[in-house]
Amino acid sequence: TRSFVANGFECKILTDSTVSISRMPVAYLTDAMTDSVFHIPAFVEYDGKTYQVREIAERGFTGNNNIKHLVIDEGIKAINSWAFTCCYNLESVRIPASLSFIDYDIFGGCHNLKSIVVNPANKVFDSRDNCNAIIETEFNILVAGCGGSSIPSSVTTIGEGAFASCRFLESITIPEGVTQIRESAFISCIELKSISLPQSLEDIEDGAFGGCESLQSIVIPKNVGFIGKCLFRYCNQLVSITVEKGNKYYDSRQNCNAIIETESNKLVAACAGTRLIEGVEEIGREA
Repeated sequence: TRSFVANGFECKILTDSTVSISRMPVAYLTDAMTDSVFHIPAFVEYDGKTYQVREIAERGFTGNNNIKHLVIDEGIKAINSWAFTCCYNLESVRIPASLSFIDYDIFGGCHNLKSIVVNPANKVFDSRDNCNAIIETEFNILVAGCGGSSIPSSVTTIGEGAFASCRFLESITIPEGVTQIRESAFISCIELKSISLPQSLEDIEDGAFGGCESLQSIVIPKNVGFIGKCLFRYCNQLVSITVEKGNKYYDSRQNCNAIIETESNKLVAACAGTRLIEGVEEIGREA
């Protein structure tokens, strides 16, 4: 695979005229760089030739602590998985109108991120209602959030890894209208103490709340019809789980502080406060 270095960026050649861009982690933050704006350019020059930057590489800027205010220049079309994870000093992000693809967990571990703004001219994504999040416009999926995010009532899905490792997220109310919480949506939100789930919720996928170390209680709404595995993995302080009465698929019978699949009598999710009761026939995977 051909690649080159230009202006401190590592560029992998994708086609004759396009590249993906990344940068090696920078371990030290200098005072001079603290308040500067970090631009990811849409074009780079190498050996007398100009290349268009088509995408930001997977893990391309992971751990770059010298990024505080990030601007992705117009022309860039894609951000791949974990592109900006663990950029601990990152506070604000501006997304260009040209961006049309975002993979999962792009801001995981960006503890200080408070502001995300999508260019209003973008036809694929938006940050409606000043929500400080990235929403896939057509399907109303919140694909990336932060500690400063609010969830608009028009959102129907919380995307995979959308709030992953959002350290300073202490409480969140998911509004009515949201029907799905995808895999690892809130994984490793270690300060998340309370979360309110809407009656509209139908699906909670694998590991949605895994690693939420401060979470103490949760109520599963009556319309939830699918719950994935490893739901509360490493939720060490969780002691209370209640499935609302009227749920046709799950229950927490006899105040057992667990989620039991009603038809099969399988315990699918438990916690430190769970009691194993008569009638349970199976302990689910990593329950």
